[in-house]
Amino acid sequence: MSAHNVLPFPACEAFPLLEQPSAEPPRADFARIEFLRGLLQESLLHSRRDLERACDVITTDKSRSVRAHALALFATLSEHASQRLTFYRAGTKQVSASEIWLLRLLDAYRDADTPQGRALIAWRVRPLGHRRVRFLVGGLASALLEMDARTS
Repeated sequence: MSAHNVLPFPACEAFPLLEQPSAEPPRADFARIEFLRGLLQESLLHSRRDLERACDVITTDKSRSVRAHALALFATLSEHASQRLTFYRAGTKQVSASEIWLLRLLDAYRDADTPQGRALIAWRVRPLGHRRVRFLVGGLASALLEMDARTS
């Protein structure tokens, strides 16, 4: 299929087609997915009762860790997801659409692309959870950047 078969959508840039869709995400993305899978598994062991309190603590203490943001985010997603989210166990070679969605959401907030981040949240989170997810994803993206800076 050539690029001339693509119809430009009004007011949007036309992007060339990818030559071959990749079967697996890039190595760096897969490492981030594995890290998030580990945090998700840990979040399943924690109580959901204190979610509101956890968000309040993170709000007042900006130095909270990646772990605290991730645990609160996964608890919020389990409560406010508008559709079933699928995450695989750590070590699984396949990557789910939900895991790719979460990576793209974190990338949008890392890159300060608020419109894309809001659109991704609206796609998979009920409106009642939008504000909380925006807050937690923004904090998690910042915490991951700080963690990457410290390890580099």
